[in-house]
Amino acid sequence: MRVTRKGRNNYAISGDFETLQNWGNENTIHYQLVNSRGMLLYRGSKPFCEAFNWQQPIVMKAREHSTIPPGNYCPLPKGNYEVVDFRVQEDELPLVAVKDTYTVQIKMTAPDGHMVFSYKLQFSIS
Repeated sequence: MRVTRKGRNNYAISGDFETLQNWGNENTIHYQLVNSRGMLLYRGSKPFCEAFNWQQPIVMKAREHSTIPPGNYCPLPKGNYEVVDFRVQEDELPLVAVKDTYTVQIKMTAPDGHMVFSYKLQFSIS
């Protein structure tokens, strides 16, 4: 994945990824949000299918900007997927998002606890 600056305070995420196996509820998604002072603001875990089909606006928008087939289903079939020009605008962020720098970490673990993938993204609201 790559982040490209499209303008002042405007960035897009694009890229591709490949899954070598189906991802289903045997996998767990872990996520957390931390501010610039290291304060944990949000943390959670969900079985993959629950996270994948979560009706949260940013999750739904991320799926719309990818080649992942639409609809609520699981598991995600193995294959190649692409993310194209995924952007989140300021008005799409939760109202509690104040000016600061944040770090989001998302990782997925296999049933045996081994990490399948991990993404870490830092962004600022100014």
